[in-house]
Order: sequence, then structure tokens, then C-alpha cells
Amino acid sequence: MLSLQVTKRFLSVWLLLVGFSASAQTSGLALGAWQVHVPNNRAVAVAETPTSVYTATQNGLFRYLKEDNALQVLSRNDGFSDVGIKTLRYDSASASLLIAYENTNLDLLRDGTVTNLTELLRKSMPGVKTIYHLNTHNKRAYLATSFGLVVLDLVKKDVKDTYSNLGPQGEPVQVYSSTVLGDSLYIASSRGMMAAHLANPNLLDFKSWRRFGPADGLPNTNNPDSYKTLATFNNDVFLGINGVGIYRFTGSTWVPAAFNLNNPTFKAMETNGRRLVVTGPSEILEVNLQGQAARQTDPLLQNLSMAIPTANGGQWVASLDNGLVRVKGNIVEAFTPNGPAFADVFSIYAEADRYTVLAGGFDLGYLQRGSLAGFYQYQNGQWTSYSKNSGGQFPTHVMDLVDAIRNPVTGKFYIASYGGGLLEWDGLDKVILYNENNSPLLSAIPGNQDFVRITSLAVDETGSLWVVNRNQLLNAPGLFELKPDNTWVPHRLNYLPGSIASTNFDKIVLDEYGYKWLSMSANYNPAGIVVYDSEKKTHKYLGLSQGLPNAQVYSMALDQSGEMWIGTGNGVGVFSTSSDVFSTSFPSAYVPIYERRPLLEGQIIRSIAIDGGNRKWIGTDTGLWLFSETGEELVHSFTTRNSPLPSNKIIDIAINPANGEVIIGTEAGLAVFRGTGSVTEKVNENCLQVFPNPVRPGFSGSVGITGLPNNGWVKITDMAGMLVFEGKANGGTFAWNTRDYNGRRASPGVYLVFATNQDGSETCTAKIAVQ
Repeated sequence: MLSLQVTKRFLSVWLLLVGFSASAQTSGLALGAWQVHVPNNRAVAVAETPTSVYTATQNGLFRYLKEDNALQVLSRNDGFSDVGIKTLRYDSASASLLIAYENTNLDLLRDGTVTNLTELLRKSMPGVKTIYHLNTHNKRAYLATSFGLVVLDLVKKDVKDTYSNLGPQGEPVQVYSSTVLGDSLYIASSRGMMAAHLANPNLLDFKSWRRFGPADGLPNTNNPDSYKTLATFNNDVFLGINGVGIYRFTGSTWVPAAFNLNNPTFKAMETNGRRLVVTGPSEILEVNLQGQAARQTDPLLQNLSMAIPTANGGQWVASLDNGLVRVKGNIVEAFTPNGPAFADVFSIYAEADRYTVLAGGFDLGYLQRGSLAGFYQYQNGQWTSYSKNSGGQFPTHVMDLVDAIRNPVTGKFYIASYGGGLLEWDGLDKVILYNENNSPLLSAIPGNQDFVRITSLAVDETGSLWVVNRNQLLNAPGLFELKPDNTWVPHRLNYLPGSIASTNFDKIVLDEYGYKWLSMSANYNPAGIVVYDSEKKTHKYLGLSQGLPNAQVYSMALDQSGEMWIGTGNGVGVFSTSSDVFSTSFPSAYVPIYERRPLLEGQIIRSIAIDGGNRKWIGTDTGLWLFSETGEELVHSFTTRNSPLPSNKIIDIAINPANGEVIIGTEAGLAVFRGTGSVTEKVNENCLQVFPNPVRPGFSGSVGITGLPNNGWVKITDMAGMLVFEGKANGGTFAWNTRDYNGRRASPGVYLVFATNQDGSETCTAKIAVQ
């Protein structure tokens, strides 16, 4: 039975040869290129090939190249087909690495080629569908799954059999692991231990399987689910029984093994034929052919998932705390590429030289999550993570960090905590926490400093920091102003007096007139938006009757034309901001139309970001969208099917104005896309930056030209002055596909770039060498 196969060439990504640190240099990203940033310390499985050690993490994959002593981060960019690896295994007989994803998708890596096997992924069935364990024998893989045991031919790359209804009365069983000894196949299942002869032509029949129980020497645990780990070693089958110990099958009966874990909670049993390695939560037991057992513990061996014997002695270990760990004698080392500490993303703040990711949050009911993940920053190609475990002056009780902003007037950096208050951050050794004790900020539970809930931050042109304090106290202020001289001003909007409405705000965005646009909490009725004039102390409510397609507001963004784009629970609405927003003549929101329908109608718009070309990046639960300035033309649509996005659910989007990089936060981690919409702060003659330059033979991407006058006109000519291509920049960036107007590839030679703004007052030039 053949399965659908999609074969891709396994491409090499960046290779780092300095120590054991892997980092992604986003400044070197080509236009249209991607990078994925996920935690590399949360290792779930490990496999060794002749040249490499592959480590699967909860959100990614990397390998250690043994000869080069280097780490390489891998993703969909390299031909792999999915994210969220459950486990993996190398089969030396077929020289194949089998990768099983959490959704039962499979990749087979052989000779540098990744083949995607989708038969299990496409198989429809009720209940949970997952793969627990992989075992290989005679160029076949045995997949222990929630719906039975699947046999995969590693040479023909197809599913041969699925043994599912193996219960005592033919009912379905979950298979947790399998092993082969001689002519027999053994499985540990939700119905206990079973075995059958491989030569039996009818293994689909539950009557063909022998069942083991107390009469065969197994302890009566009253919990068949405690049988989950199996391995064949030294002509015996070994079974790890959680809470009891290790049992050995003699061929006729089960007996306690001569060795055991101190804590008999079994994570894995793996062997290379010469040594058996048993993994517990924080210990490793290795047994040789003489039956001698050696136990290994170490501070790096914590929260373990799997350990395998190495080819040359010792063990490779997957740790959920420390990534890939090597044990060799008394030496224990961790090998982990640099990355954020967690995959959690709630919001992102982008600056020209760094990205800050907030990992806390609150749920749909605005209850605190209690996340201690803190925040992480990416700068100079390295991630640094900060939390209560970082030491210094980081407040140990502060949780759920949800927003960040730098005050360009004072240079101070602020972080909002949904429960802890407001942090003024200048590194671990200089942190100020504002709460009820030293500011007018209010706790949702007066007197309890763990409920000072800050949801959003903004800075105006005078340097005042605006802080949304969602305290839900009757007739209390819900908006506070921290002036540059460190004085606080509370703002009580008196919106719907006698209610908690004015303290039930979520997000804040300032428009070009200094008005504060405040979204109501999405679970409040009525939801919508309140626009506030802090000078005249007036406000206006905008909701369904003012044209919003839905009153639940999830995101807001001010574009370069002064229009406020509102992301709702049912698509997008747009207000044209003006000084008469508080007058009765202020127009209602309009809804952009794309393909004769309201823009993204029916979708929750979780994030909107504006790039240098005034285009709209929109994040939904179904992927990432890039629309033209008016929202009427689709430029890009990205999902997990056509991009390395870790997940289709987009949580937040931020754009680096200096280089146009789009930082996308998903529910499964971060990705960065090199867009074409940057912002040029200052234009100088001969200031253009061209990448790549020279353009090598075989290059099929687009040449990025940055440093242009914002939204200026670009002309590309040959050395004789003949026009080859021209167009308008997206902000400060222009993309050239190295072709002329007729679609023909540019001939080798040197080309001139001329750029100017609309009135000709700013010009730039550059040269591009095409080889």
C-alpha cells in the first residue's frame, strides 16, 4: 500500500564553528528569507548517525556535527515538512533517520534527501492520534501509536500493516513501545504486555497475540498503562514497569532484572546491541553485556526524555532543561544552540538593534496565566532570556510580562506585567517596580501587589508614558500618565459613570493628534473603542453603530496616512483619524474590500503591523497575511504549508523599521521574515546598501536595495544608461528580481541604481554587479 510521498532536497543552513553556540544573524537575511527562533533546550528525543547527533526539541530540531564539533539548527527551510517533533530514530541497516511529528506526519531523511510520508497524517479517526515510540528491525520501522502498531517499510517508504484491535475481545488498544527478539514481536500496550510471531500471517487478529500477566511472572499492578518501555538486549526482552522496576523475559516467564533505577519511572530504554541504556527522570543506567550496571547522575541530567548509548562509549541524552547532553566517563557537557528560553509569545517590541519578546499573558477571560517565563531579547545574533531565575534585581514575584516600550525622549525601557505592575528596566542590576506601594497604579484586589494589572503601554511626543491599568474598580482611573520628570497623573475618563467600564481597557495606541485610542476588554459588554483627549478631558465611544464589523477589538495600528486600522473578531475596520474625532460629523469606520468581500471577514484579527511601505501585515488564527496599503490587494499569504511558520495561529507581529524584518510570534514560537518595507531615517548620497552584491550565477531570489528615500522611485540602468527596470520602493527598500521588463535575466555586467523621492530633494545611487 503506497503512501503519498513528497521528496525535498535537504539543504544546509548556517553552520557555526565557534564553540557550541548557534545564532542566527538576521541582518544577513536575504529578501524573502526566513529564520525560525525556538527554544533549543527543551529536548525530547535524540538519535545518532555516523556523522551527526540529531536532537528533537518541543519546537524544533538541531544536530551536532561530530567531525566539525559544531551545531546546526534545522527547520522547514532545510526541507523538513512540519514542526512539533514527537520522537525520532536512526536505522543503520537502511541508513535512514525517521522523524515522527506530534500530528503523526513523518519525514524520512536518507542520503541528504527528506521524504515526507503523509499516510498516517491523512488517516481520519476519532480521538487522539499520536506516535509514542519508534523501533526498527530488518529495515522496517515499528511505530507505537495511540491507535495500534504501524509497520513501515523503510526501503519502499510505505505502510505495510497496522495492528489496532488487539484487546482481549478485539477492542482497540494504544501501543506505547515495541521490540523484536528472534522471530517474535513484543508490544507494551494499554492492555498490558503482548507478543506474537512475526511469521504469523494474521497478526491483525487479536487471537494471534499472546498476553502476559501475573501467571507469567509480571507483578499485578492493576494498571496496564504502567507498561510503556521495552528493549531487546543480550538475547532478552526488558520491560520497564513504572512504579515497580525492570523485568526480564527468560523465554517462558518474566523475572525481576538484576538492575533498576533508583526512581522506577521509565522515560526510555535504548540499546546499540552492546550496551543497554535506561533513562529515568534524573538518572541514567547503563548495562554492558556482562550484566554490569553503572549509574550516572549530574546537575545537567535533569528532566530527562531519552538517552542512547554513543558509538564510542558514553551516552547522548535529551533533557527538557538542558537540551543535548553528552556523558563520557565523568565528563558531562551540554550542547545547545542559542535561542529563546521558551516558545511562549504574547507580544513583541521591535527596535532597530534588538527585539524584545514578552512571554506572559492572560486568557480570554482576562485571568492571569501565572507565567514566570519572563522575557527574552535578541541582539547581535544572540538571545538573552530574563526571568526570576536570572538573579540580580529581577522581581521574583512578577509574572505575566505582556508589553514593552522604549521612551525615545528619556531612553528608559518599560515592561508591563499583568499582575506585577510596571517595570522600568535598565538591566538586571537596575530595575524599578511601580505598583500600589510607590505609584497611583491600582490593584484589582486592593492591597494585594500581585494584581496590579498593566495591559498596554504607549509614549507620546513629549515623553510621557501612558499606562493602561486594568483594575476593574468602580469609578477609579484606568489610565495613568508617567511624565519624564517621574511624576504620575491619573486619568479618570468617567466613561459610563457608575460602572467599571473606564477601568476595563486593554490596548492603547496614540494617533497623530495625540488622542489615546483605548480598546475595551474583548469580554466586556459593550466592547469597542474609547478615544480620549487628555488635554480637554473628553472622550468618545466607537462601536458597532460607528461601523466596526465587530465590537470585540483585538488589535489596533496607526498607518502612515493617519488611518487607524482596527482588528476585530470579524475582520478589519478602518477609521480616518482627524482633529474632529469628537464631533458628530466624524465619519464611521469603513471596511476594506478584498475580492468583493469585507477584508478577512469571519476571522479574528489578533495583530496588525504597518511596514515602511504602509502595507498591512495581519495575523489571524489561520496564518499571516500581507495586504497592500489600502487592503485591497493581497501581496503574501503565509501558513505552515508554504513557509517555516511554527504555527498558523499568529499571536503578534512587529516590524524592524531599519531593515524591514517582520518578527512573527505564533503559539509555537517565533519566526522572522525579511520583508521589503523598511524606513530610512536619513538619506545620504551613495548611501544605498545592496544585498547580495555581487549577484552570483544561479541566484534565484531578489536583490534587496535599502537606504532609499522612503517610498521613492527607483531606476536601474546598464552602464550605457539604458533603462532595465524601475518601480516604487516599499518604504526604504526596493526588491529587484534581476530581470528586465520583458522578464529576461539581466546579462552579466555592472548596473546602476538611481533613487529619488517625489520632489527630487533626496537622491541616492549604487552599483550592482551581476555575474
